[in-house]
Amino acid sequence: MIILSIFFSFFLGIYLFFTLLIMRGLVRKNEPACRQDKPRVAVIIAARNEADNLPALLDDLARQTYPQDKLEIWVADDRSTDETWQVITQYMKKMPNLQGIRIRQPNPAMTGKKNALTQCIRKIRAPLILQTDADCRVGPEWVESMALSLTPETGIVVGYSGRMMGGGVLAKYEALDYLALNAANYGMLLNGKSWSGSGTNLAYQRTAFTDIRGYEPVAQRIGDDDMYLVQNIPRLAQYSVRVNLSPKAWVKSRTDTSLTGFLNQRIRWASNARGLEKIDRLFWFFLLSAFVSNLALLVGGLLFMPMVATWALVKFIAEFLVTTLAAVRFKESRLIPLIPVWFILQPVYVPYVTAMGLLGRFKWKV
Repeated sequence: MIILSIFFSFFLGIYLFFTLLIMRGLVRKNEPACRQDKPRVAVIIAARNEADNLPALLDDLARQTYPQDKLEIWVADDRSTDETWQVITQYMKKMPNLQGIRIRQPNPAMTGKKNALTQCIRKIRAPLILQTDADCRVGPEWVESMALSLTPETGIVVGYSGRMMGGGVLAKYEALDYLALNAANYGMLLNGKSWSGSGTNLAYQRTAFTDIRGYEPVAQRIGDDDMYLVQNIPRLAQYSVRVNLSPKAWVKSRTDTSLTGFLNQRIRWASNARGLEKIDRLFWFFLLSAFVSNLALLVGGLLFMPMVATWALVKFIAEFLVTTLAAVRFKESRLIPLIPVWFILQPVYVPYVTAMGLLGRFKWKV
């Protein structure tokens, strides 16, 4: 019992150290660089069965302040079985800068979304690429804010991604959990560590994508397209990573309001930790410390370990501070009252999704 207590206390201490680093990043001012010219930009979107969501995003893109003659929009219909292609063709008639790519068969050499994005990139003429998802909403200055922050020496820019709030408790819980995950990503990015980012809001140089050989090194991996770009482009000596947290560049995506969908998504995200110790040991060690810290509360509670109350109190204070800081910075303060509920569920939820992710127990559109 003593050895177990020392083991758990050690990893809780490591986890607290990481939360301090994240808070340090989140309180930093973020003034994205602004290039003076307005180069040609391409927005790329992979869509699978998104007929209900795509029109709202295309309407948003039609209202962008960026010069429309310098803006390409490419949507790849990735083997949809609904009316996605009809939506694309209808919008092509009224948006001259919109182009569609219809993918009818799977690519045996590359999984679905990576293949769809790659097909778009092969067609574009623009040197700058912006990427989002078909179920997202963007403001009228999104393209301008993201494109102008992508200076010549910057390989990739990560923008803020939040959730459109649903009406149910689960939707709010999912939004809070997503905020907490993003707090770690943005906090470390502002500390100069490119751990991850969301494919809902990325901007990168086309040459940078080519220099890392596109998605070829991870062609058969399910998901992981966004994290792969954020981790690998800054590793090249000629490129840096920047964060654009300006409200003009914020993107909001829909929540999955079903418990099954929520867990499946988180398990898929957790599966990206497989092999991470060979790619980014610091990031892997943070995830390990988060896993063990939650496991400590679960095991400690079941075994009635005397230290469990202290562990829970210290961990709650740290997570409450960092999550509240993120909620205030990203104008999500309405989620703060849910933090205690979210905290109570973490010791069960985190070990479960981590174990299932490492075992690959999830479904995904390949």
